[in-house]
Amino acid sequence: MGDLVKRYEAPRALKPEDVVAIYPALTDSTGTLANWRSKGIGPKWYKVGGRRVVYRPEDIEAYLFGNPILTIDSADTRPGAHVGIIQR
Repeated sequence: MGDLVKRYEAPRALKPEDVVAIYPALTDSTGTLANWRSKGIGPKWYKVGGRRVVYRPEDIEAYLFGNPILTIDSADTRPGAHVGIIQR
């Protein structure tokens, strides 16, 4: 049965339309992605073949999850670990 079940793998390169469909938490508009590219902000993107713009899923996820909000409960409390939480 293992041969009958095809494992789904995310594509390695996503068009802006794919990014909007797969990652709605990022944006709901391909226009926003275009604006971010022109301003040099947002997730990493690549130009392929001169005009085609693509994104890698790992770059989108790194952008989405790259700046977590640390709370007292989620902080690393090991001795010597500095996580940027202001001590009072």
